[in-house]
Amino acid sequence: MVSSFASGNCCLREFEKDHPRPKDGYRPGQQWARCGSGHPATLAKVTCLSKAPVVAIVDDDEAVREALSDLLLVLDLSCRTFDRAETFMAEYVPGGFDCLITDVSMPGHSGLDLLHRLRSIGSLIPVIIVTADTKPATRLRAMRGGAQAYLTKPVNSEALLGHLQSALRYVDPSSDGNGRGTPSDD
Repeated sequence: MVSSFASGNCCLREFEKDHPRPKDGYRPGQQWARCGSGHPATLAKVTCLSKAPVVAIVDDDEAVREALSDLLLVLDLSCRTFDRAETFMAEYVPGGFDCLITDVSMPGHSGLDLLHRLRSIGSLIPVIIVTADTKPATRLRAMRGGAQAYLTKPVNSEALLGHLQSALRYVDPSSDGNGRGTPSDD
């Protein structure tokens, strides 16, 4: 089953049918014996992190922020939402977030400006771009700038989850929270 959302039109109920919420007794800090395999709804367990991952969502569209937040909550992932790049940077501290999902076109600084700023201060946090911008030049700029993935709306939920899982796998729990890994273009 493939679901997608655009501008907040999320197929969350359809996603939940095939991806049930984690069972009672789940502890985000607990290590799991079967790391590296499992169900997408157990993403926090699959990644074998010593703490529950925290994903930042930066998008000026409230409906998109809510849809992404709902999707991550179904996966038992913590997230914080921000309506602008400047708001995110005002609260950013190394190690505070394990991944960033951002739009490109926003008032003030763009998602690409945000990516450039993070890289310029030495942050290697995985950044997933989710945007309606389909211009090859924008995609190229994002990927060359160090984005983990560049996804266009409407976003396929399974593709987003795959990139998110990949991004979180490269987070070293003993590090300062800056992600590690190779960017992916999808």
